[in-house]
Amino acid sequence: MRYSVKKKVFISLTVLLPFCFFLFLELGLRFFSFGNDLSLFIPAPGQGLKYLICNSQVARRYFVNQEACPGPVADSFLRQKPENGYRIFVMGGSTTYGFPYLPNLMFPRILQKKLQLTFPDKKIEVINTAMTAVNSYTLADLIDEIIQQRPDAVLVYAGHNEYYGALGVGSQISPVKSPVMKKLYLKLLRFKSFLLIRHIIESFQHWVYSEKSDEPENPYATLMERMVEKNRIAFGGTAYKGGIAQFENNMREIIEKTKDAGISLLLSEVVSNIRDTKPFISETIDSLLPAADLYNRARKSEMNGDIQQAKRLYYKAKDMDLLRFRAPEAINTAIHRLATEYHISVVPMISSFELASADGLIGDALMTDHLHPNIAGYFLMADAFYKSMKENHFIIQDWDIAEMVDSDRLRSEWGYSALDSMYGIYNIMVLKNGWPFKAKKSRPVQILDSIQTQTRIDSLAAMAVRYDNVSLTDSRESLIHYYEVTGQINKLYREYLAQIYVQPLLTTPYLKIAEIHIQRKEYDQALNYLQSVLQIKNLPLAFKWMGDIYINQKQAGRALPYLKEADTLLPGDPGILQDLRSVYLMLGNAEEAERIISRLRKAGIEMTAPEQEKTEDVVYPVPKEIYPYMQEAQKYLRKKEPDKALAVLKKSIEIQPTGLAYRWIGEIFLRKREPENALKFLERAQEDYRADTKFLYILASTYMLVKKNDKAYQTWLRIKKIDPDYPDPLHIEQRVK
Repeated sequence: MRYSVKKKVFISLTVLLPFCFFLFLELGLRFFSFGNDLSLFIPAPGQGLKYLICNSQVARRYFVNQEACPGPVADSFLRQKPENGYRIFVMGGSTTYGFPYLPNLMFPRILQKKLQLTFPDKKIEVINTAMTAVNSYTLADLIDEIIQQRPDAVLVYAGHNEYYGALGVGSQISPVKSPVMKKLYLKLLRFKSFLLIRHIIESFQHWVYSEKSDEPENPYATLMERMVEKNRIAFGGTAYKGGIAQFENNMREIIEKTKDAGISLLLSEVVSNIRDTKPFISETIDSLLPAADLYNRARKSEMNGDIQQAKRLYYKAKDMDLLRFRAPEAINTAIHRLATEYHISVVPMISSFELASADGLIGDALMTDHLHPNIAGYFLMADAFYKSMKENHFIIQDWDIAEMVDSDRLRSEWGYSALDSMYGIYNIMVLKNGWPFKAKKSRPVQILDSIQTQTRIDSLAAMAVRYDNVSLTDSRESLIHYYEVTGQINKLYREYLAQIYVQPLLTTPYLKIAEIHIQRKEYDQALNYLQSVLQIKNLPLAFKWMGDIYINQKQAGRALPYLKEADTLLPGDPGILQDLRSVYLMLGNAEEAERIISRLRKAGIEMTAPEQEKTEDVVYPVPKEIYPYMQEAQKYLRKKEPDKALAVLKKSIEIQPTGLAYRWIGEIFLRKREPENALKFLERAQEDYRADTKFLYILASTYMLVKKNDKAYQTWLRIKKIDPDYPDPLHIEQRVK
């Protein structure tokens, strides 16, 4: 009997020991934060707990030991969904991600703007979770985390990557092969212990294969090339049917989960470049006409004017292409079949593109390559989703026709520039210089070495594509600096707007655009951008400028709360205190005005112009008797006659010194490449510009030029205190820290 009890205990311990081991291993790995956080959403850096963003590391669930791992755009949304909010998540692959452009040109960003303009009383959030080289397995894996964020709607544009996306039937990125094991694999990825085991196995395999391989992997291969394992998947074959089946099963899971959660779902057809992309691999299979022959027949039919026959043959040629980078039409058939079964709507994307294409044949007029749209194509996609949402009564039952957004006007005012266009062109150039457009073992990026760039924009865009350590954000900062120096304000405005649409939580471009509107006396537009800043972060400069605008408009009552808030955030700033004094005098509150004067005197600042008032031509106040000199100097500067401007400004200083005159003189000396002389005047101006990040950056760069690195660094720290997101195109922090 005693032996039997011992035996039971022994067996129980034997069974439980592995479970205990993995339990303690899991707890230990979590406690010590092993590996990356692979959650779909994480807190937005620098925003406390106010915003969440899509996690760039989430793709490491699917891509192991990849140096360049694709991830989603860092789209942000409020952690606490507002009462007037309407939240949309968008799912998909590289087209939904916006390749070959930055996020300012992805269709979810365009759609968000159209919806926000249509429903100004609502807070419209459109969060793009798409990643390149993923398929419906990834979408099904992410849907639970999306549902947790209380969306009102989910939009899906996917289907091209079912064969070569991660875990696809023909993909190299597929550690297991059966659909059941793939689902189990994705569930296990939630455990740190499993990630550790996977990392050990993958590292060992990589070491073994790299030692044994006679033909090492091309280190310069594009992601498109690296994903493919089966480069011949025959129409109607087992692998072909497997791709359709996995798409349908995964989409069915997404549909059922969103339905159970009461979330509106909108699917879309997927479009391909049928006219101007030849089949990649063409062979005769089972007596069927090869893809190349079908494509050539389509060309002939088009030339003969038989457009309907040409269209049928183009689509057939695409479906017979053995290299399945473009979704077969069976994917679109599956989308419609699921939509009918579950009573959900489908965006007619194919007809939208056909209507905008010559003879209804989708080609290079709207596409950059075999399946990614160009800029016009992405605006068309946004428009198609927008119209389908209206027709299917998303957000509200009946949309106000008067509030609907004109697409052509929206595009003409959109935040993108020639820099974005060239960046897309060069990305596609590199893609098409690699496999399958060219032979394997090529070095696609080398094509950029042979290009003779014609303009500054061309060079900056090419650098952003060519070099890993240069991003388009870096190139845009360089271009912005050039436009600032050369006074090209309209082009400068466009680049700042592009920055906003790329990184909506970055406050600096909002401030810069507001400053341009203030200089143009377009105060309502300036207030809109300053309000946008305050929705992101409480910055003293934004509060101050709003107060300045209301002072200029003789609305002291509206100016006061903004200036008081600025004073709370940046106490003792002379510019803010002078504004507060002016407001109290305008309101007839002499007692509070005197208190402000006392605070200024304690800080060692005397009011040199007690009766000064703000003018409408400069942001900072100057005495009335100085104003004509400033106007004259400004005219000379616009005419590029700095010496004459310098003489006028020096006269103004003889009458009464002002921070604005000192600043302009300093900037003139900088343009004349005399930093020592510039510094003398800029230092005298800084008391009036303690909250002006642009001025402080000029001052910091001047300190750096004259080798006063300590002061340069201290000034840079002041800038970061005022605006943590302020860009550093001259790399002051790195060079002087």
